[in-house]
Amino acid sequence: MHLLGAHARAVSIRKGGFLWQEGDPADRLVQVEHGLLRAFRTFEDGRSTTLLRFGPGDVLGFAPFFDGAGYPAAVEALAPSRVRVVHRRDLEAAMENPHIGMALLELLAGRLRHAFDTIEQLSIRSAVHRVAAALEPLVPGGPYPIVVIPGTARAFAEGIGMTPASLSRTLATLVRRGLLHRLGPRKFQVLHLEALRRLAAGQESNGS
Repeated sequence: MHLLGAHARAVSIRKGGFLWQEGDPADRLVQVEHGLLRAFRTFEDGRSTTLLRFGPGDVLGFAPFFDGAGYPAAVEALAPSRVRVVHRRDLEAAMENPHIGMALLELLAGRLRHAFDTIEQLSIRSAVHRVAAALEPLVPGGPYPIVVIPGTARAFAEGIGMTPASLSRTLATLVRRGLLHRLGPRKFQVLHLEALRRLAAGQESNGS
C-alpha cells in the first residue's frame, strides 16, 4: 500500500454500510485504516456465515483480480470505519512493478494458509476450545483483564462456525467453570487466564 499510495483515496463507511455485495465486479483493492469489517456469505435460507474479519492494516479485495470473477463474499462494516481504496485500473497499471505483484501473491498465500488453519480448528476443536481460542487474542494485559467481544455476538459466533445460541451456551459454560465473570452481554472479566490459554491450545483446564 505504500507503493500504491499515490493511487489510493480515503473512504469512510458507517456501521452497517457495505464495501461491496457478494458477486459484485472486483474493481478495487482496500486497506483498513481504522474500524472493523467482516466478509460474509448468505445462504438461501437467510442464514449468513462470517468468513473473515478485517481490522487496521488489513488488505482485502485482491483475490478476485487473479481469476476475473466477482467478489466471493459481501463486506460489511461492524463499526464506523475508514479505508484506503485503489481502483482496478490503477492497480493493473501499478502491477508492472514486480514488487507490487509479489506483495499481492504473499498476501494471497497468507490468506490461504489462514483458511487451512481455520478449517483444521473447526474440524477438531470442541465448542469450548473454539470459543477460548477466539477470546484469548482479545484479552488485554494486567490482572483480571476485561475482554469485549467485537462487533455483534452473531458475527462473532459465525466467525468461529457456531450459532449465536451455541456461543451463548459455551460462554455460560466458561462462566460456570469459573474462567470468566460476565459483566455485560459481550463483556467478560477473565478470572483464570492460564486456564483459558490451555483451552485455547486444545487442552483441558484444571478442574474442568
